[in-house]
Amino acid sequence: MSTEIARLNELSRTGLYRSDNRPQSRIATPDAAISLDTPRKAKSRLRVAGWRLQNDQLRRPEAAVIAMALLKAVCTAEQKDFDEASGRILAVALLDLHGRGYRLSEAREVMRRLRKRWRTPPPADDEDENRE
Repeated sequence: MSTEIARLNELSRTGLYRSDNRPQSRIATPDAAISLDTPRKAKSRLRVAGWRLQNDQLRRPEAAVIAMALLKAVCTAEQKDFDEASGRILAVALLDLHGRGYRLSEAREVMRRLRKRWRTPPPADDEDENRE
C-alpha cells in the first residue's frame, strides 16, 4: 500500500469518525448486553452466513436492495404519477426518518440529489477517445 493511501486511511480513521449523537439508522436496535464472543452468537453468525449464501443462490434480494429499488421508483416518478395513497406512504417514511432524529429537509435533499442522478442520462462515449 502506498504511503499516500496509508496516510489518507489514517486521517479517515483518526479525524473523520462518526458522531455518537447521530440519528438512529437501524429500524431495530441490537441487544447491547449480549457479547459477540458467545457460542450462541457464533452459531447465529454461521446461520446468517448460510442464509445469505442461499439468498445469493436463489437471487433473492435483501431488504436494503428492495428499499433502494423503491427509493429509485419514488425519486424518478413523475409528480402526476403519485396518487393519494402513494403520498401517504412517502409521508409515513419521512415521518419515520424524522422520528429517528433525521432532518426532513436533509432527507428531501438526498432524494433530490438521487432524482437528479438517476434521471440524468449518462454521457455518451466519445468514439475518438476510445480508440487506441
